[in-house]
Amino acid sequence: MSKPSKLTVPKLDPKHVEKQLRKVAQDLVRDYAETDDTWREVCTKYGLSPSMAWGVVQTSKDLKTIVERARTGKAKLYAESTVEIADNDDRHPNHKALSIGTRKWLASAYDKDTYGNHQKLDVRQAVVNISAPIKSNVE
Repeated sequence: MSKPSKLTVPKLDPKHVEKQLRKVAQDLVRDYAETDDTWREVCTKYGLSPSMAWGVVQTSKDLKTIVERARTGKAKLYAESTVEIADNDDRHPNHKALSIGTRKWLASAYDKDTYGNHQKLDVRQAVVNISAPIKSNVE
C-alpha cells in the first residue's frame, strides 16, 4: 500500500456542490481502481470521509460498477499474494500466518462470491402422516 499524500481539492461552490462532489467522486473512484490503496487511503487523499464518498458513489450506477470491479480485482491480488508470502523463507512463520490470514479476510470481504465462506444448507421436508388412528385409553 502506498503512503497517502494530500491532494488539493478545489473549494466547493455551494450552488454546484452536487456536481462538484460527483466530479471528485469520479476522480476518487478512478484513483481507487488504478492503485492498490484502500478505500480509506484514497478518501483521505481527497479529504473526504469514506462514508461520505461512499454515499456519493451510491448515487451513480457507473461509479458503483467501477468500484465493484476494482474490489474484485483487489480481492484477486490479495488471494494471489498469499502464495508469495507462504513461499517467502525470510519471514517468521507467525508473521507469515498473520499476513496470509489478513489477506484471506480482505479477499473474502472484497469478493464474497469467489473467496467468501460458503455454507451449504440441505433443507429437506419430512412428510408426517397425521391421519393415523389414535388409540384412546378412555373406556
